Amino acid sequence: MDALAAWRGALVKEMGSDAVFVFGSLVYRDGAQFYQATSDVDILVVIPQSVAKDALSRMEWLTKFLAQKSALAGCGKSLAQNAWA
Repeated sequence: MDALAAWRGALVKEMGSDAVFVFGSLVYRDGAQFYQATSDVDILVVIPQSVAKDALSRMEWLTKFLAQKSALAGCGKSLAQNAWA
């Protein structure tokens, strides 16, 4: 969860996201149903109002977001290990 919290902080700071929510098995019942080998991490990211107005701004923001998301994908193993902490 520390890796996810750090990713969220960077996303809000660098990308200006309005909110980031985690849901699903990672947080439900304190992660009791999260299985490292088969579970995914469910995340909802709210696009900032400043880029939601036009398609070009959204496309540029989403392109940058893809790089941030890829960085999170590299943290997958540590997320799973921390779910049991």
